[in-house]
Amino acid sequence: MSTTINYTNELGKPITEQQLNNISFYRKNTFEDNILKKVETFDEGVLTHSLYYVENNENLNLLIDKFKNRKTTFYVNLAINGIYTQYEALTYFNNQLIEKALLLDKNNDLTICYKEINPLDNSIITWEKYFYKPNGDLFILFTYKSNGELYSMIDFSKEDGTGERLYNSSDVINFDWTGLEYYQNGNPIIPI
Repeated sequence: MSTTINYTNELGKPITEQQLNNISFYRKNTFEDNILKKVETFDEGVLTHSLYYVENNENLNLLIDKFKNRKTTFYVNLAINGIYTQYEALTYFNNQLIEKALLLDKNNDLTICYKEINPLDNSIITWEKYFYKPNGDLFILFTYKSNGELYSMIDFSKEDGTGERLYNSSDVINFDWTGLEYYQNGNPIIPI
């Protein structure tokens, strides 16, 4: 097994190890056999958060205990369907589950669905889907009610990156859903 490390700034742009002392925020990315395994976030030189990708052969409870003294999010792979990977993101601090979410990534690159879930009662806090431009920039943000019904659409196509609300659940508009059927409702999580 080969381990490699690289560093990125707050914009995700690569930086060198020599630049770390000159910037306040950076991420240390650890790869095992060219697969991202761990992301450690530093602010003013202090480790503030870890993100760890759990493999099927790893014991989550042992990992939770290993990282108990720092806020750590564990990405547990729930399903792979073609180009889509579904994760459960579980954030622990001092062995206590403090945040929970369900994510769907496309090509292990862009998150296209995000559901924040209350760790106490499993109710949905936030439900969003993201439609991107071909260059990877966010184009439309879709938000949903807890039952999966569309709540709003925000268009981020402006040059300055600001969003403009296209749809609110109380509005009635004519929108061409051709090619965007996946976004009409919160379900399904994985596109059919």
